[in-house]
Amino acid sequence: MKIMTRTISMLFAASLAIFPAAGQESPEVVNKVIRLQHTRPENVTRLLQRWTEGRLVPSDALGLVSVSGSAEEVTRIEEAIRTVDVPRAVAEVDGRQNVELTVYFLGVDDQGQGEAFDGPLGAVVEQLKHNFPYRGYRLLETLVARGRTGRPFEVNGALIGDQNSLRPSMYQFRSLVDGVSGEGDSQSISLTNLRAGMRSPVQLKNDEFKYTDLGVNTDIDIPPGKLVVVGKAGTKASPGGMFVVVSARVVE
Repeated sequence: MKIMTRTISMLFAASLAIFPAAGQESPEVVNKVIRLQHTRPENVTRLLQRWTEGRLVPSDALGLVSVSGSAEEVTRIEEAIRTVDVPRAVAEVDGRQNVELTVYFLGVDDQGQGEAFDGPLGAVVEQLKHNFPYRGYRLLETLVARGRTGRPFEVNGALIGDQNSLRPSMYQFRSLVDGVSGEGDSQSISLTNLRAGMRSPVQLKNDEFKYTDLGVNTDIDIPPGKLVVVGKAGTKASPGGMFVVVSARVVE
């Protein structure tokens, strides 16, 4: 009870932080604590804070969002929360599901014909050849990670690749799997704050190196089992750059 009381006090204190000092004229500010039943307060806050002038302070531990602002703004926020705080269409165990992500880093091979691909990844490569002016593609790396919805995924590593290269390229993939929604053909797995990046060495004069960064940042919904091209990244040093392809599925 002491922990809950202290946390609620902190929520109110964060809301009161927007009040002007004593003696200054201030508009009437309404403070309210809203309990969520089906959605993480942190996710709701991240979604709504983009368009409201009110202040939202989430507490995932208590399932609460502290809201402050004008009476009209607080009412708008309450209505928006009621819209998004609804039961998931897919049954979950303990509020979470296990999800497997597969990530492909595809590099552009504009000097040769690239690699031969088959299956679903081959179909994606053929689509890329149709939409982009590159002659070939090669698979730089494949990542596989399993985790639970509501938890972040992160994988880091190095590409040895070219044996003549003195320094490897470094790659990173991270994302928050928000959850699974829908049923059947309309089911989708939501990935937010997805970051897929690579640091590649570029040789300068006198055997010196510098690293150039390639990266894709996005939020995306992926149908289970489908391969989705989530983005392309390139730099002046590597104009062809790389493509990031992701698939996701629910696992036991």
